[in-house]
Amino acid sequence: MSPRMRKQIRLMAGLWLAWTIAGLFYITQDSVPRLYRGQTVAWKYVFVGWMAGMYVCAALTPAVLWFGNRWSVERRVMNAGFHLCLSVVFSILATVIEVPVLLLLGVFPALGEKVDLELVETRTFAGRVVYLRYRRASD
Repeated sequence: MSPRMRKQIRLMAGLWLAWTIAGLFYITQDSVPRLYRGQTVAWKYVFVGWMAGMYVCAALTPAVLWFGNRWSVERRVMNAGFHLCLSVVFSILATVIEVPVLLLLGVFPALGEKVDLELVETRTFAGRVVYLRYRRASD
């Protein structure tokens, strides 16, 4: 194996490791507040949901790095607008890929499936902002 290929493999492994660590971090950010409030955590859905999203981002990272190197902001400030447009494209593309993957993995309820909810809490804040918290209704 050539040194260049070894370097590429190391880079890809490092990217996947970094996104895995980020996913584990977000899993704790999602689950710890629920545990603190005494709520149950659907570990399968939290884990699969976050890790699928992270791995979609990991798959798009080489393209993001290539664009960043090709049109560097340090070289031309005008490239900042291009980076802004590409960040919007990245967000849309990641969502377009992630949602069907999560549907296939069963993280979201199937389309058309009704989910009964019950209102748990409401709060009204300044500026007429209303916070509503729901949970699945008990059978």
